[in-house]
Parts: sequence; C-alpha cells; structure tokens
Amino acid sequence: MKIKPNLKTKNRNKEYLEIAKKYAKKIFSYSGVVGIAVGGGIGRDHSDEFSDIDLYVYLTSEEYQRWMKNPPIKIGSRKRGKYTIEIEIFDYAKENKSEEPWKIEDRWERQHHIVLYDTKSKVKNLLKNKNRWEKGEKEELLDELQKRASWYIELPEDFIERGDIAQAHYLINVVIDWIFDIVFLKNNYFIPWPKWKLHYALLIKKKPMDFEERIKSAMEIKSFDKKDVLRRIKILNKILEELR
Repeated sequence: MKIKPNLKTKNRNKEYLEIAKKYAKKIFSYSGVVGIAVGGGIGRDHSDEFSDIDLYVYLTSEEYQRWMKNPPIKIGSRKRGKYTIEIEIFDYAKENKSEEPWKIEDRWERQHHIVLYDTKSKVKNLLKNKNRWEKGEKEELLDELQKRASWYIELPEDFIERGDIAQAHYLINVVIDWIFDIVFLKNNYFIPWPKWKLHYALLIKKKPMDFEERIKSAMEIKSFDKKDVLRRIKILNKILEELR
C-alpha cells in the first residue's frame, strides 16, 4: 500500500529524482557496486526544500569493507547548493543472506524505494523479499499493542491519586502513539518512523469514524487537572473499543 503525503510545500520530486539519477550513475561506475536505490521523499512521491536526496548503495562484501575504510566518495550527509545528498552503504550479501528481518520502520522506508541501477535485479529482489511481514509477526504485535494500550489507559487515574498529573498526561500520550501503531497494523501497513507517524496515521484509509478530530482532541492538554485527564481517557477508551 502506498499513501501519498498531504503536504503544502512545493513538490520537487521530478527535480530531485533527476539529481539522484545523476549521482547514482557516477556511483554505479565504481567497481563492486551491486545496485543503487533512492528513498526518502522521492520514494514517497513528495520532496520539498526540507527533504534530503537519500541514496542507498549496495556493495559486494569486499568493496563494502574497502569503502568503510577508505570510501571513494563522501558517505553520509553533505550539502550541495540548495539540496542535501545523503548516501548510505550496505553489504549486499550480508543483507541478502541474513534471516533477521529489517526493523519495521526500515521496511516502511524501503518499501517505497526506487531502484535506479541494479545488477541482475539483485536489489529489486532484495527489497521484494525483505519488505514483507514475517509469519505471525503482525498479528503478535497487534495483540501485544492492544493489550498494552488497554492496560496503560487505566494507569493515569492511579497517578491522579498519587498527585502526579503530569505523569498521568504522559501515559495518555504513550497510549496515543500505540493507537497509531494499531491503526497501521489494522491496515496491513508498516509502522513509520515517528517523524512521519501522525501524518500518515491521519491519511490511512481504514480508521475509526471522525478519527482525526477525536485524536487531535485527545492529544490536546487543556489543563493539568483531574478533569482534563479523564476527558482524554474517555476519548481514547472509545477509540480503543472501536479498534478491537
């Protein structure tokens, strides 16, 4: 599933993609480069003046070791005029052979990658094989998050009695974050990095009725007193009930 962000800034995707291709072509000319993909805003269909041009360079194991010691190009982030290039390198064989799944947030990021250069579709196949749920993974995580959220939403009242309203509000904020995760999992969607979590949670298709209005109300702290804590709890309890 691909969700296009809803941003008000000018979309520079076409311009940034051409820049990415230019850099990728040069990098691919080096020995031992298996393939190159571009991610970030370009992969998600919206780049703006705040976006980096993110290049993911996959190398043979031998070249990866060489690049780690003495890279022929600058690895990491560098400013180039009005834009920033971010280059990350990976040992293709290690990534491909590892049975350990990528972090969920990494899968969210890499599912949007555009392969610019490839050797015998190696990078394309790597992304296809890795950007998936492990057997039972999503269901186990969903069950854990629902149990955790149901437990934590009861705790703020304990902290009211303990005289710590700030901690009560904080626990509610934690539950809100887990609610976003539950919504993503219910939609068979990888959980994004926190930087983008709220933005995409409000755009996702299947969610409780009036979700944006209600979640924003629950996010708002109007006062540090018992009444406001209970107000927020009431909203979230209803949302959690609808997500079960």
